[in-house]
Amino acid sequence: MHKFVDNTTLFEFVAKSTTSCMKACCDELVHQSEEIRMNVNARKTKELLIGPMAKDPPPLLSLCGATVERVPVFKLLGVHVSNDLKWTKHIDAVVSKAASRLYFIKQLRRADVPTANQGPAPFLHHCSAAGPRVCVSGMAPWIDRCTL
Repeated sequence: MHKFVDNTTLFEFVAKSTTSCMKACCDELVHQSEEIRMNVNARKTKELLIGPMAKDPPPLLSLCGATVERVPVFKLLGVHVSNDLKWTKHIDAVVSKAASRLYFIKQLRRADVPTANQGPAPFLHHCSAAGPRVCVSGMAPWIDRCTL
């Protein structure tokens, strides 16, 4: 049986005149996970560079003998974070998810599935209630800064 370390995030702020120590942090993570008999899945591990470091990137990280993939967008706690710190990718993902759920609800209505007013229809009621949650998922950390 294999157990994997999952949902672990390492952050590093690198000043202009210093070098990255992410390789040492990754090695320490692998060492700690091996001590508790868990594996780090290097194929699922991603690296996202933000800011000036992205213009002059350091060498690619290697983890357990595999090269870590460097990506322009990464999903963290339900929010799509991009290397340019713009919201476009996140908004596109949320709109796409909401549109697919609305399409599904439209198909149920076209098929004359009864609504909550016409009798027991907990499934359609659940789908209708799930729509708004998609649009505000991942906003909790920033909700006090949101304006309407």
